[in-house]
Amino acid sequence: MRLLRIVLTTVAAAVAAIGMQIVALISLDAASFGYFSIIYLVGAFALSVSLSAVSEAWVRSELAGTLSDWRSYASVTIYFSGIAALVASAVALLIPPLAPSWWLAALAVFGTVYRASARFHSMRSGQWGGVIAGDVVGMLAVVGALILILTYARGSLEAVMSAWALASMSSALCSRIAVPMPPTVIGTWVRRNRHAISPLLRDSLVMDTAAIGTPYVLAPILGVANFGIYRAVSNVAAPVRLLLNPIRPKLSTLPLSKLVNRSTLIGLLGLSLAVGGIASGALLLLNALDLDLGALNDLTPFALPTGLFVAGNMLGHSYYLIARQHATAERIVRARLVQTLLAVVLPISGAIFAGLLGAIWAYTIATCSSAAFWAVSAHRS
Repeated sequence: MRLLRIVLTTVAAAVAAIGMQIVALISLDAASFGYFSIIYLVGAFALSVSLSAVSEAWVRSELAGTLSDWRSYASVTIYFSGIAALVASAVALLIPPLAPSWWLAALAVFGTVYRASARFHSMRSGQWGGVIAGDVVGMLAVVGALILILTYARGSLEAVMSAWALASMSSALCSRIAVPMPPTVIGTWVRRNRHAISPLLRDSLVMDTAAIGTPYVLAPILGVANFGIYRAVSNVAAPVRLLLNPIRPKLSTLPLSKLVNRSTLIGLLGLSLAVGGIASGALLLLNALDLDLGALNDLTPFALPTGLFVAGNMLGHSYYLIARQHATAERIVRARLVQTLLAVVLPISGAIFAGLLGAIWAYTIATCSSAAFWAVSAHRS
């Protein structure tokens, strides 16, 4: 029963997490997908900061003996989600095609951030009611949205934004809820958990510089349609990361000698190339069958670099997970800085000198180079 529960929540959470990206990718044209991505990246950044300043800070403080009750945790989460929603609505209002959906952007980001934080607390506390209900509702909302949009509203950015807002808020309302304390709880929370927040937030901001900052720099350079195609490359690799993340607990139980030997390297390299080949093959097949799958169709001319990106992403993420478990803090920081530098400098340079093609190939080269560096960091552990 416990295994079934874990499998159910893992599958449901995975569908809910990447579902709206997939819905947007295959139902919108490249330009509309680019606009959607601009708001989605606001939510991604808010999630990253929330994880560092609230969720993981709570865990580290709890382990250190500092008490952080649920109502304080939930109150800070609500206020932070509200701030993120205001930022999302402000960004939407500044972009004419998104302006009519400013309130949907706010609801979508608020629900996404609150749900992720509340789910983290419930799972950590073993309160499965707040985990399963939100996961299942979120999954059903995403699947329903996919069917309805592909049937009745293909190409509608407002329909996708509405679906995202509905799915995220439904999932959030099925989470554990608390009546918020006065806003002064934010200052109390920061003072109580500052020793945990500081290193976590610093680390996440380094990652976000590449993962979120770089796309925002590229958007005006490439133009919104080409930016949508560039973002589509990363979305193709999203299922790979979702498959790898659940194995984190298992990695901690395996000896390092088994994780970094030659056979493991050959196996991971072969599996990564196979998955990358499948991604390239799927894009070529899509082109041959002449199916209408939105922005994904615009990615078919870039099947080769996309496949290589997926392969490099899988290999790099695998060794990143191994390094997180076994490498020294110094090696992890060094590898992350190298990854950030590559992911910022190369794509921007590629976009400036060779447009979309240059940006995609540079992104692929940066990803594969980072994968090699993470592999070396893990092996030197």
